[in-house]
Amino acid sequence: MKGLKPCPFCGGKDIRANIQSATSERDRKAHIYCYGCFIKTKAFHEDDDIVGGTDFKEAARKFWNKRYEDPTDHEAEIWALEVENSELLEQVPKTDTSSHCSLKESKNEEATD
Repeated sequence: MKGLKPCPFCGGKDIRANIQSATSERDRKAHIYCYGCFIKTKAFHEDDDIVGGTDFKEAARKFWNKRYEDPTDHEAEIWALEVENSELLEQVPKTDTSSHCSLKESKNEEATD
């Protein structure tokens, strides 16, 4: 089946639609399956009353492709966090760390005397 997005869990691209033949008890069914992490959608049955007259295979594809957030597109978020980090670093007062070493050394010398 064409038009399937990568797996939202592992990012895998080996995504396939599995169409199972009808049994004596039930009609044909479809689910989308990731061969990277073995996750799959619920089964969409041919005889289910799917909203809008959508084909059961198309319903499975739409269900798989539905995303609340694209997990691979974090560039804008990373950029915003880097900008915020640099702004915060600018607000931190500059300190002279060389004096910290000499104070520590002088305290150690006093303790050994």
